[in-house]
Amino acid sequence: MGSAPLNVSCEFILFYIAFFCFMVIANAMQARRKMEKTYYLGTVVSIIMVLAFASVLFNHVILGFSILAVTIILSTSRLLKILRIQKQEITKQLQRVDLSSPFNLKDFFKRRVAKACI
Repeated sequence: MGSAPLNVSCEFILFYIAFFCFMVIANAMQARRKMEKTYYLGTVVSIIMVLAFASVLFNHVILGFSILAVTIILSTSRLLKILRIQKQEITKQLQRVDLSSPFNLKDFFKRRVAKACI
C-alpha cells in the first residue's frame, strides 16, 4: 500500500528551502569577512536545515527530524562561544563610538546611535 504523502504545503517547504539557501550565502559571507571559524557554524546550520527540509519535501520525515535534532545539538553546543565572541565585537564597536560628538541625523543612518545604545 505504501506510505501516504505528508500533508504539508509544498510552498511552505520550498519557501524555507529558499530562505535557508539565502542564509547559507549570507552566513558564508559574514564568516569570510570576520575570519573567525565560529561564524561558519551559521553556514553549517543553514546547510543542514536545507537538507532537513529537502528530506521532508521528498517524504523522508524521520530523516528530516533526525537532521533537525542534530542541528539543535550542534547549535546549542557552540552557543556560549558564539555569545562570547559577539560580546567582544559589541565591546570593540562601543570603544570606536565617540559619544562627545554632536548628533546628526546622518549618524543615525550610519548606525552610530544604535551601537552607542547597546
